[in-house]
Amino acid sequence: MNNLETLKSQGLHSEDALGTIGPFKIFLGSLEALLGPFELPDEVMDALFYIMSRSHPGTEAINSQAMRLILEGSSRARSTYFLKKNILKGASAIFGPYLLGECHWTLFHCNLKEGTITYIDSLGEQPQHCFQIMENWSLFAASRGFQGPWKMTKRDHDLQNDSLSCGVFSLMFAEMILQGQQGHLQCLPIAQERERLGTLLFNSLDTKTLRRKKGKITKSKNTVDGGLAQESESTEGEQDQPVGEHPCAVDGGLAQESESTEGEQVDGGLAQASESTEGEQVLFEVESVLRLPDGTKAKRYKVTREELVRRCGPPEGYSPNALVAYLRKGKSQKEALMAKLHDSQVEPGPRIRLSTSVSKLCEEECLALAEDVNYMGFKYLPIQKIGQACLEEDQHLEAIVKAQHCRQTLTRIKTAMEANWSYYNLATHGLGPEMLKGAFSLIDACLVEAENLHCLQK
Repeated sequence: MNNLETLKSQGLHSEDALGTIGPFKIFLGSLEALLGPFELPDEVMDALFYIMSRSHPGTEAINSQAMRLILEGSSRARSTYFLKKNILKGASAIFGPYLLGECHWTLFHCNLKEGTITYIDSLGEQPQHCFQIMENWSLFAASRGFQGPWKMTKRDHDLQNDSLSCGVFSLMFAEMILQGQQGHLQCLPIAQERERLGTLLFNSLDTKTLRRKKGKITKSKNTVDGGLAQESESTEGEQDQPVGEHPCAVDGGLAQESESTEGEQVDGGLAQASESTEGEQVLFEVESVLRLPDGTKAKRYKVTREELVRRCGPPEGYSPNALVAYLRKGKSQKEALMAKLHDSQVEPGPRIRLSTSVSKLCEEECLALAEDVNYMGFKYLPIQKIGQACLEEDQHLEAIVKAQHCRQTLTRIKTAMEANWSYYNLATHGLGPEMLKGAFSLIDACLVEAENLHCLQK
């Protein structure tokens, strides 16, 4: 590629930034790795998937760091603040690179409309690993309001015969799937593809969002999210202009939890009002009621004005004392708290009308609790074994018809519940409906497994 030699002749080094593609910064070394033959770095994979997504409206690319957290079942992936927006809403498909282990790129693709998952490993897929990926994706999707069911589809494809081209294979597979190619996925010669992708990457660079640098870029390690490091670039005497945000940005790739500074109080111990991403006004941050037994610092959750209005309305009707306890305040702060709530048009009642074991749990903590319980259900219940038990011996066809009817009935019941659980949702601070959704999803997953086993046996 003549462009690479031209850049080197200008005195640029591998660590020098060339520009950006979306939110991803590309270096001369990135281009060198792509033209290779070398393993592809994260920024190359993320940038090329980003380029492909721009050419296919409705298809959203998830960056490699976020994809790894999702497909490996990390609890961070189910956090409310994991992604800057719910990218599943309005999308027809999700795809992205998944780094298996430390150095092997694979492809994940999910057709949201058809409920199908395609996972391709250029060295060949392992059934148990595919099943685990589908389970972890189901948990993430459920936390974003997409209950599935999901079905893993298998694609025949070429296999790599070296140890360096997994990234190129994954990119080629992604392009063929997005183009709707059917049948066997046959790849072009690797050297030819590296050249083509290198040209595509170079021609897609945006140099306007990156300030021209006079000196050499130095990389430093910034500790993020409890010891997980990400690289940042700086230039002596200069600062980069901010790179545009991508809807899949995850606070630098990783969801972070906000923590208060000990001994520091703002507004008499009350958090300053801010606007949440869901359009509700955040008034407070409170520590979790449920603590982990390992001594980990308590999590903090946001409480919005609208949430407090819900607590003061039916069926709970919180009193001033109930709100003091709900917001983890001392009695000495009650007067200041009531004044702030009055200014925010939050009016408590004379006495609380409903008090239960979830009364002190804020809505975010209830959501986190439901997510953890649902996650443990999918992780520790033997869904395949339960699905097998649904198939009656020597009466598989009859059993599968029963399973299909059962799924249809459960869907109708769930729909009817959703239309009528408004008070139940308020009384349980959102915990009840989320737990029910998880239970329905678990039962449905078992019935789907029964159908899949029937098809395999047939």
